[in-house]
Amino acid sequence: MARIRMAALPAAAAWLLLMAGCSGRPSSAGSKGVEVKTEVLSDVSAGMKVVEVNLSSAEGYRVTVEDAQGGDRDSAQISRSASISAAKAGATPVVGRVLIVADLVTLEESDHDVLSWLVQISGGGVTVGGPSQVPVPKGSKLTDLVEILATDGVMARGQSQDLVRVKDRVFLMTVE
Repeated sequence: MARIRMAALPAAAAWLLLMAGCSGRPSSAGSKGVEVKTEVLSDVSAGMKVVEVNLSSAEGYRVTVEDAQGGDRDSAQISRSASISAAKAGATPVVGRVLIVADLVTLEESDHDVLSWLVQISGGGVTVGGPSQVPVPKGSKLTDLVEILATDGVMARGQSQDLVRVKDRVFLMTVE
């Protein structure tokens, strides 16, 4: 039986979801776009890569993350919290987040290791997305397997951008 270095992915992801939170910064995007701000919460020097992509807009929006080659797809409607009064609604941005967590699991008695990752969309009381795993060659480096591609700025509705490369798959983020 192969001995596995226990992956901290599920615990770390849960901790980050509780502790990182979405920023409440007002958006400069206005109603026509969604502001994107990428923040590295933990890099590979800590043993895993954790990146938060904060989204903010004056109005609600839909975020979709999908494999550029087809397959995996998650989507969430990010809406203003029902607890915000109409008077405050114009001054309070609608915030959401795409959380990316990746960890390389070393299998001591195996001919391969395992890349575990999570791409999760949250905001407006909704959370979608879940973990995935894929075998990788022994001795692989996390920096070679996961690359954050998201860029800061304002995305027009209907626009897509590359979000993350995981091994040989590129995931796109679209806001509508």
